[in-house]
Amino acid sequence: MLRALPAITAAVAVLSLAACGSNSNDKQVNFKGSEGGARTASCGDGTSITIDNNDVKLTLTGSCGKVTINGNNATVTAESVRSIAFDGDSNEVTYSSSKKPTVTGSGKDNRAVQSGG
Repeated sequence: MLRALPAITAAVAVLSLAACGSNSNDKQVNFKGSEGGARTASCGDGTSITIDNNDVKLTLTGSCGKVTINGNNATVTAESVRSIAFDGDSNEVTYSSSKKPTVTGSGKDNRAVQSGG
């Protein structure tokens, strides 16, 4: 048992350091599985969203962190989003906040637009 003690102590130290570096904004929600369909999700306060589906319609409530779209033909409506990564093609994110998100990605024919209301 005494030989295992240094390994246990090291593991506890690593877990403690990992917990120190995390905050409530490090949460992430992934959308995978069947293609298509409409969904609603809450970003809470800064949750990041990853969409791996094709042909999905997603409504995001709250203040989103990063929205990454790996699929194609996604339509996303968000209240607020900090950044958008378009890695799929022919996707659209409509956001209602007045602050424009940072947009990156290698996908083609993608749009980030501010809603009128």
